[in-house]
Amino acid sequence: MLFRSADVEVPREASGVIFAQGGRYGGTSLFVKDGRVSYEVNASGNRSGQLVSTVKLPPGKAHIVLHVVPDNGGSGGEEDDQGVLHRKSFPATATLTINGSPAGEAHFVNVPRTGGYWSGAETLDIGSDLGSSVSPDYEPPNRFNGTIDTVTVTLK
Repeated sequence: MLFRSADVEVPREASGVIFAQGGRYGGTSLFVKDGRVSYEVNASGNRSGQLVSTVKLPPGKAHIVLHVVPDNGGSGGEEDDQGVLHRKSFPATATLTINGSPAGEAHFVNVPRTGGYWSGAETLDIGSDLGSSVSPDYEPPNRFNGTIDTVTVTLK
């Protein structure tokens, strides 16, 4: 399971990247466009899933939570006798909540087990996407125009 959360202060017209890992040839991004939170996975330059919130972010403090759970409740890979997973990606369902209320769900066909793909030229960014953009829905750096208090990423 992949879990991400962000605590942000949202301006009246929110936009920009909250979290991005990777780039146009593979990665994940949690961003805001037109006031709606989006989570996108890009595998080898192809969109393998996108979740767009069903509601706009209200101005003020917001707690955004994203859960990504492998299909059939699995771990997304097979463990060897040393506990190492040997599958790099898996199909999964992503759910999004904003301030504790459901805000969307989507199925993804190819989620990276580690949370992102990237080459040596790409980065993990908070508040912008400094390399090539993970999503064609924005141009880098696409800085978040609010305040990001915390971002948490948990891989299980």
